[in-house]
Amino acid sequence: MAKHVYIASAIGLSSELDVFYMANAILTLFVTSWSRIADVIAVPELVARIKKGQIQAAQNLTGDLFSLSCSFSLLLGTLLTAFWPWITHLAWGFDNQRQALLEQSVFWAEPLILLTVPVSMLYSFAKARRAFYLRYRNEFITSIIILACVTLYPTSPGVLIWSFSLGVIVSFLLALLESKASVNFWGNPASSSVKALLPMAPALLVFFAVEYLYALVDRQFVSFLPVGAISAIAYAWTLAKLLPSLLRIEGAFMTFYAESKDHPEQRSDQLNSLISAGIMAGVCLSLIVWEYASPFISLVLEHGKFNKSNTELVARCTGNFGIAMIPFLLIPSLGQICQVENRMKLLVRRTLFGLILNIAFCSLFLFVLEWGAEGVAFATSISHWGMLLLSAALVRKLNIGIRYRRHVLWFLTTVIYGASALSMTRLVENLTLGAWSPVIECSIFVFLYFLPILFGKGSDSAVAKILFLRALKKLRLRAG
Repeated sequence: MAKHVYIASAIGLSSELDVFYMANAILTLFVTSWSRIADVIAVPELVARIKKGQIQAAQNLTGDLFSLSCSFSLLLGTLLTAFWPWITHLAWGFDNQRQALLEQSVFWAEPLILLTVPVSMLYSFAKARRAFYLRYRNEFITSIIILACVTLYPTSPGVLIWSFSLGVIVSFLLALLESKASVNFWGNPASSSVKALLPMAPALLVFFAVEYLYALVDRQFVSFLPVGAISAIAYAWTLAKLLPSLLRIEGAFMTFYAESKDHPEQRSDQLNSLISAGIMAGVCLSLIVWEYASPFISLVLEHGKFNKSNTELVARCTGNFGIAMIPFLLIPSLGQICQVENRMKLLVRRTLFGLILNIAFCSLFLFVLEWGAEGVAFATSISHWGMLLLSAALVRKLNIGIRYRRHVLWFLTTVIYGASALSMTRLVENLTLGAWSPVIECSIFVFLYFLPILFGKGSDSAVAKILFLRALKKLRLRAG
């Protein structure tokens, strides 16, 4: 988050930032979707071999997979570079200046293209041996490098892309040094071990690629708008997803689901209770975003080249994304259930349905109603609600009963709680609380919102209490 704040201050909503986010969306689709496969195909097999005491076999497999990742990246980089002038036309609405910058960006992005898959493979090897710190440390170092480059060379062409590439180079070298004792860096990319793992790759690629295509479609539509619109959507998306990503209730879903998998009735009860908890948290987050997005963005981002009009645009887009807080919380959770049950096709179907909805509503809101970037954000929220409803219907195919009536009533109850808490919070608006007034008011709202829920006697309130107490326990452990 600090990285985004600093970049906003240094560059503002500009052509440079628009090109970066569009290039990032394209490269994420064509490169990152491949890199995510590494975890799924490498980690389980390596862990299984290590548990069986087959250390040498595991090390041999790392050599085969690393050689495959390097060979594949070289091929992928060659193809992307050759076809980049045509690929850039995915930014349909870019003017000549931004189109030219996007075409040039591939040269700054070459290290990023060539090293993303190999470095992800090294992170997977580290994960298999429980060296989880490696990825997080290197990502932190990459962020520091980007901030340093933006600080020293804020007007340099393509600074965001080449600084990102520089960060990936450093991360790759550090990962190599860290892994040299446990990883073979050369092997047979066409070995029988690799061939046994590759059949699952196409389905995984489709799943990950469709997810990234979703983000690219948003930016394609916004490319028809004036300079800064793509950056505004990207910042708004980051802010809207920040709180749901911090809560990460999908972890609780996985734990409860795994514990009660052999007891269908208990599994259904646990799932419905956790859905209610997601609704409770989602309503709270939606109200926070609608009420406090503008003052919070002004407080955090409105510095340097990020001006008042930028704040207002990002705040309006964030507010429209805020409508989808409940889907943001529950879609990953329900999706993990499908992954546990090995029903990846259900997830692909769900995401394709959301993509079709998004394209339809983006076309309506942008070209017919002319709602601008805010309309694209609103279309994305509607499509996420569609994906959530389809996810719930698909989960029922796994013989898990979802109690819709209960959740509708609980949703209405939490909306009433939220509206009442918001009305009471507004009574303190006239008090002089200083620059941090939005933070204080937001804290008061959260306290008032959860007060009747945590002291209620219903089953959903009981789940809320359990999750609330668990969260407090985690905070105390971290503080200690």
